[in-house]
Amino acid sequence: MLRIDGASKKLLRLEPKTMRESGYWERRDIQNMICRSPDAFCNELGEDIRIVGTEIQPTEFVQDRIDLLGVDPDGVAVVIELKRDSDKLQLLQGLSYAAMLSKWEPYQFIDALANFNGKYGDKLQTIEEAQEEIGEILEEGDIAVMNRSQRVLLLAEEFDYGVLATAEWLWEKFELDIRCYRLQLARHDDLNFLTCTRVYPPPELSDIAIRRRRTKEIGLGTSATWDDVYKTLQSDAVCGFFRSEVLAGVDNLPGRRRLIYRRDGRSLFRIGARKQFATVHQFGRFENDESYWRGRLAPDANVRLVRDGKELRFRLQTENDFAAFKSAWRSDLTNRQFFKDAEDAIADGEDLKD
Repeated sequence: MLRIDGASKKLLRLEPKTMRESGYWERRDIQNMICRSPDAFCNELGEDIRIVGTEIQPTEFVQDRIDLLGVDPDGVAVVIELKRDSDKLQLLQGLSYAAMLSKWEPYQFIDALANFNGKYGDKLQTIEEAQEEIGEILEEGDIAVMNRSQRVLLLAEEFDYGVLATAEWLWEKFELDIRCYRLQLARHDDLNFLTCTRVYPPPELSDIAIRRRRTKEIGLGTSATWDDVYKTLQSDAVCGFFRSEVLAGVDNLPGRRRLIYRRDGRSLFRIGARKQFATVHQFGRFENDESYWRGRLAPDANVRLVRDGKELRFRLQTENDFAAFKSAWRSDLTNRQFFKDAEDAIADGEDLKD
């Protein structure tokens, strides 16, 4: 890792450190850090994953534990195995966990998420709240799509050649989605830094695999049209909103069932179509935004903070909800200043709290 020295206009190499040299253990330290900041870690990986559990027993017939369990927007179960050193059995371990996990029912993921949030979240979570959160994660919003397939993420400082060769063979011959990320530590003064670099497969290959899986399992690939999407919707309010916004020229991705609202090239809102409602992801914050939306949307819109308070999520379900959002976007929010995150607001002297 290089540090940019603005004064000398030079690149300075940070001191590399291994986990062993730094005294970090995979389970006690690195895994625990990931659990306490899952969004930051998944963003560093470049993976759209929601961590739903740690130290998960995949079946009652074994005592082994999955290091980290995740779910992606397609409902794919993600087995994450972390090693401090190179381990030739890491891939076998991940594959066996994925095989055992394939027998899981959706309620088991919901139970895992409730337990995970109870331990690492801000408050205890009921099963009903965990089920709603899972629904928000999924592109289709239907927990019935969960665990139709599985994939494996291997994280380590170094990889045995046999692990990478086998991962490549399984990918090319059987289209098994296996990804390997190298973890690297570096130190500068009293600060430690962690970077994650994908060593296999190249991002382009994984993008192809994702498109193939969606076309096969969901039936909506990159060639999907909005007419295909409309046929899957069960709410006239949702269907009418997406029809009108697509016709109005809002940026959209039918294969992902999404509308994207941008200003000056920056994405501010992403709205996903579900069968009976729409989910809204607000990127960045504006002053008093929580109270703004709560005052305009139905009580069950579930306006809440995500990513450590840097973003908002809520849902639109009624005709009034959709009308309120369209009115806000085209009038009230036209001149509102959006901050990328809470730190931006503090820097500008703004208070984002209600």
